[in-house]
Amino acid sequence: MERRMTTLSECVAIPDEMQAFINRLSDYFFILSRYLNIHGGNDEKTWGNTCR
Repeated sequence: MERRMTTLSECVAIPDEMQAFINRLSDYFFILSRYLNIHGGNDEKTWGNTCR
C-alpha cells in the first residue's frame, strides 16, 4: 500500500499526515499478523535474500 501511495503522490498532492498514517497502519498489520501466527501455532514464512 505504501508503494501505491508513493506512486499516487507523483500525480496528486497527498498530505504528509496521511502518508505517515498509512505507514503506521502497515506496521500495525505486520505486527498483528506475526502475533496471530505465533499464538495460532503457525509457522512464519521467511524469505531468502533474492537480491544476490
